[in-house]
This record gives sequence, structure tokens and C-alpha cells, in this order.
Amino acid sequence: MQAEAYGPVVLRAKGSTWRSRRTEGGGCLYDYAAHPLDLLSWYAGAPSAVGGTILGSVFSEDTEDEVFATLYYPSGMHAQLSVNWSDESFRKMTTRVTATGTAGRIEADRQEIRVYLRDTAPAIEGYQAGWNVKYTTELTDPVWFYLRGEEYSAQLDHFVRRVGGHDVEGLNSFASAAVTDRVLELLTIDAARGPVTTDEAVVAAPDARRARRGRRG
Repeated sequence: MQAEAYGPVVLRAKGSTWRSRRTEGGGCLYDYAAHPLDLLSWYAGAPSAVGGTILGSVFSEDTEDEVFATLYYPSGMHAQLSVNWSDESFRKMTTRVTATGTAGRIEADRQEIRVYLRDTAPAIEGYQAGWNVKYTTELTDPVWFYLRGEEYSAQLDHFVRRVGGHDVEGLNSFASAAVTDRVLELLTIDAARGPVTTDEAVVAAPDARRARRGRRG
């Protein structure tokens, strides 16, 4: 899988603001990366490990503007995380999740879902082999008001209806939020450890290289 988020939040070097102080805004990791990570947690649960985490600075001095990492899951699935809030090629925040498997792939963002099915994929009603596109407006129930787009309107509508109905149960909970928060902590720890494999490590392990060549043969 691949989980991404991009947007034009920090586009030049700035003075001290709440976004530039990680203790207040959380940086790109907590402010931006939390969203695609939350989607991964909803779909795949908690990862068993993370690796190769980079918290890179583009314009900010006291926090990161980009986040890259690999997440590993008990099922054997892995996910690539790519987040950058200093990308002015996006007019506003865009989150995208891509899942690739033996039957094809699914790409989902705030506007549409694109499904590619191979010829060997099981038959699915409403879908055919090749690319299929479904728009957000086709897949969501209508709401009684419009504010900042269908997805924001649906979120607010759902919240208002739950408050009005005294409904405390939902798809998200403090427990699911804790899973995402734990992943953010793991990424922070992993990034602080730095690179895992260096050129020196490769030179120092000739036996491992020979073993790999032998397996290929």
C-alpha cells in the first residue's frame, strides 16, 4: 500500500509561529501525516514495525516539512508513507491511499476512487476489467447542507446527528486514535535513530552478498 498527503502549508522560511514549533503544532508528522496514517490504521490495524523514517526540513528550522517511512504489518503487508506540506503544486491538502494486490489496484482520494481490475479478477457487480472510476458524490449519502465540499459536509452532518441522537458509538474511538498516536511515536523514535544500513556495513558483510548470489543461482 501507499499512503500520501500533500499540500501548500509552509512555502517559505518563516518566523516563529505555532506551525513552526513542533511542541505546539506537531509539525508535518502530527499535523499532516496523522491523516493517511489514520486511514492505514482503519484498514490494516496497527503495524508491527516501522523503518526508514525520514523527517526532513524544507523551509522550517524547528520542525519537519516532509515525512517518509515504511510500515510493516503482521499479515506481511507493508505500506509506504509519503507526506509533504511544502508542495505548492497542490492547491489544498490532498490525501491519497493506493492498495495494490493480485486482482488489481485501488486508488482513493478526496474526489474519486479509481479501481483497476485485471482480467483474472473475480467478477464484481458494477465493475469491469480495466479502469473504473467512482466519484465521491456517487458513493456518499446526500447531506442537508453544503460546506467546503461533500466530504467535509458529510463529516459535520454525521457529527451533528450523533450529538443530537446522543450516539457515542462510531467508526472512530479513543482506542483507534491511540493506535495512530502510537505509530506517530514509533516514527519519531525511528527517525531519531538515523540510517540503518550504510556503505560501511555492505563492505563489512561480503559473506551475506555471496549468500544472496548463491540463492539467485
